[in-house]
Amino acid sequence: MMTDKQQQEEELLILKSILADEIIVLSDENDQFEINIEFQLPTNFFLRLIDSSNQLTTLIQYLPPLVLTVHYHEQYPSSIYSPTFVLSSCYLSREYLQKMCQILDQIWEQNLSQPIVYQWIECLKEQFLLINELCLTNRDINNGSDDDPRAMSSYDPNQAANIYEQLIEYNREKENEKFLHEYHECLICLSNNIPGRDMIRLNKCHHFFCRICLHNYAQMHINTGSVEWLLCPDLDCQLTLLPSEIKIIVNDDQLYDKYERLLLQKTLEQMQDIVWCPR
Repeated sequence: MMTDKQQQEEELLILKSILADEIIVLSDENDQFEINIEFQLPTNFFLRLIDSSNQLTTLIQYLPPLVLTVHYHEQYPSSIYSPTFVLSSCYLSREYLQKMCQILDQIWEQNLSQPIVYQWIECLKEQFLLINELCLTNRDINNGSDDDPRAMSSYDPNQAANIYEQLIEYNREKENEKFLHEYHECLICLSNNIPGRDMIRLNKCHHFFCRICLHNYAQMHINTGSVEWLLCPDLDCQLTLLPSEIKIIVNDDQLYDKYERLLLQKTLEQMQDIVWCPR
């Protein structure tokens, strides 16, 4: 029969094999570690901001991980006491984290003297799947109940708008990271299995095309002087390309300078209060 220490070492070894880089050991004795729990959000998950000056909503796919810090005591798992743990987040409220702590306590009570950490991780993921939105507000949503020191939230209601923008930026970065590691089809040349790094995804509409096709497309309009028609090539979209996107697409300083000159000229021509000097 294995000792408590041997069961701890076995559990930690299994967690490392499953979680890989998501687990970080914090002590030489292997009795304290930190786990970054990534949420698999529902496809219709909404991030909302409600404060005195904003009511905004956006659909997202990714949120920063919830951090679970675990510390084994010497008698775990044979004793009636669970490992010490802390839940940490910069965007989840203290109230929500306290509820999660209570749920983890219940799971331990139902599985006394058994390795419990992996069940805790799966429970936290499943609980988050039960909701389809995260609402940030500048109101303090703490209901006045006793604080659980295991629930560590750095969420500041006064910074709700800033946190909203940070979460959107995090989601954008994760989406781009996923895009770069996948293979896609270009809707212009219809080539498929093109790596994401060889594609360009447009910021406004998120349509994407291979770099070669977009370069030829932009070069044609610039050389013919029709820069006002530099739109998304998708016929059902037709949103204007951003100058920053065109600079990346053409990847040529002289060609981009020509684009800027033509764009300025076209803009001035459309301004009725501008008169060209004959000289």
